[in-house]
Amino acid sequence: MISLFISALVDGRQPTIFGDGEQTRDFTYVANVVDGVLRAAETPGLAGQVINVATGGRVSLNHLFPDASRDHRRRSHAPLR
Repeated sequence: MISLFISALVDGRQPTIFGDGEQTRDFTYVANVVDGVLRAAETPGLAGQVINVATGGRVSLNHLFPDASRDHRRRSHAPLR
């Protein structure tokens, strides 16, 4: 989802938000997911169990888009070093 928003912004397009945009997602860093899966794989008694690796925080798409847009504008206007 985030990569789709950023790609649209970089291309000068408005990202597509379906519905009212109030649907939420729990965005998790890939490294944290890998860590959680490895820990689960090494935990006795979890074989065959379903696990969820998440932050427990919800972000609506309506909230995500302005943040991504603001960050993109800030980065695209930053002076080159």
